[in-house]
This record gives sequence, C-alpha cells and structure tokens, in this order.
Amino acid sequence: MNANRLLYLAVSSDIYARFFISPFIQELVEENQLFLIVYNIDREVIEKWLPLINTENI
Repeated sequence: MNANRLLYLAVSSDIYARFFISPFIQELVEENQLFLIVYNIDREVIEKWLPLINTENI
C-alpha cells in the first residue's frame, strides 16, 4: 500500500445500520483496522468516516 494513501471500504447507510453495528462485526472491523465510509444513497452524501482520523499529513 502506498504510504500516502488509505483504503476505505464504502458502505451504504442502510447496510451499515443493519450489518456493521453488531458487536461481532464491530470487533472484526477494529481487529482488522478497517476504514469505512458510510454514505447515504438517496441524499448522495457521506455520513461517516470511520475511524475519523487527521489526514492532513498523509
């Protein structure tokens, strides 16, 4: 992976609400250090960046 870039997995807000909020999945996300973007399909906006990190120096 390029040191200047982070790879995020984009998921829709409805999938996040149904699947990614379970404690088991949250644990997997943390253990594997996954980066998520949660977006709203209808409004066409990003709702969350997880984890929220400072990317100014990347």
